[in-house]
Amino acid sequence: MGTAVPLNISLPRYGAYWWRDTLAARSGLPSLAGGVSGDVPELGQKVALALTIIGVVSLAAFLTLR
Repeated sequence: MGTAVPLNISLPRYGAYWWRDTLAARSGLPSLAGGVSGDVPELGQKVALALTIIGVVSLAAFLTLR
């Protein structure tokens, strides 16, 4: 038995999101740790609303026609 320290003890410890933030910084892309910054464009809101309405209508039609 030597005095060597096990590998899992000798490695530095980082926060839970250290790898994600490090890779984002290296890639030049913004980090999404705090969520997406800025408002959603108006077109995006309209598309999301349209898809939600289409989904609800198709689900209602499916459930009533079974």
